[in-house]
Order: sequence, then structure tokens, then C-alpha cells
Amino acid sequence: MFDGDFELVRLAAFLGVMLPALVANIRTGQLPNWSVGLILVAGVVLAFLQGGEIPWIFWIAGVVGGVALFVARVVPAGVVKFLIAFLPWFFDPSAFLIFFTVGFLATVLYGKVAGRTDIPIAPGFFVAGLGVFGMPLLG
Repeated sequence: MFDGDFELVRLAAFLGVMLPALVANIRTGQLPNWSVGLILVAGVVLAFLQGGEIPWIFWIAGVVGGVALFVARVVPAGVVKFLIAFLPWFFDPSAFLIFFTVGFLATVLYGKVAGRTDIPIAPGFFVAGLGVFGMPLLG
């Protein structure tokens, strides 16, 4: 499978797993565990379909970093579990850091504009994922 096809499959899979999570997150304000599990399973399947070297060290470091963010009380456990579920979708730290940064900035911006403290996380990360997974298809 060459890169163009894989990027298209990855974008389609992202839309397939994020749309139900997005709807559930907006309707209830919560991110259900089934949607996070679906994101994780789809990411692992995509990692094996990609066919290259699997970046185990990056994934382990991401899990340790996420747990450290939770222990330091920087982010809630649900957010950490959501971000850990997305680790297998990425094969290099730079793309994950862009996804992480844009997603959090979009979420914080939404919270500031809406004047809320209980902010759904899925919309910001949906926008970030469209950018990160859609940009390689453009050029």
C-alpha cells in the first residue's frame, strides 16, 4: 500500500471513529469509553496496516507522559485516556505534538469564547485531526 492510499484510509478511519465520539461528546458533555476504545483499536489496526516499523518507544513515552500529566493534575483522566488512544495513529512525535497542540488550543479557545469551564474536547481534536490527517492528501 503506497502512502497516498494509506493517508486516505487513515483519514476515512479518523472520520469513522471520531464522528460518533464527536456527537456523543457534544450531546452529553462526556466522552464514552466505547468511543475511546474504538479510537484505540482503529489506531492499532492502522499501525499494523501501515507496514513499517512500529514506534514502540514513542508510544510508551506518550503513555508515560500522559500519565505524568494526569498525576501532576494538568489534565483530567478522560483527556489523558483520549490522547493515549490516539498514539497508535501517529508514527512520529512531531505529528502527534501538532495534533495535541492544535487540539488543545482549539478546545481552550472554544471554552474562552463560550465562557465555559466544562468544555467538550472532541470538537477541537476533530479539527486538529482533519488538519493533520488531511494535509498530506493535499500535496
